[in-house]
Amino acid sequence: MRHFISQLFYKPKIEFDPVIYAERRQNKERNSQFADLMQIREPKQVNPDKYEISLRRRRIFTIAFIWLLVAGFSWVVIESAEALSLF
Repeated sequence: MRHFISQLFYKPKIEFDPVIYAERRQNKERNSQFADLMQIREPKQVNPDKYEISLRRRRIFTIAFIWLLVAGFSWVVIESAEALSLF
């Protein structure tokens, strides 16, 4: 029973693999090449003002739409009340 439990919790010893460490050395070179590429090729600048304007515009249209829905619903209620008061 003790052997079975020790087998459940057994972790094999991790040995140092030269292939893995060779890849790590290459990754440093690749990362530096990527950084050089990013310095040469300046990333596209996004104008935050345009984004803020689009958010503001969307918010104004949403508020206007809600007000139109409320106004239309209240008009229907008032007209229905007037029609019922005639009978």
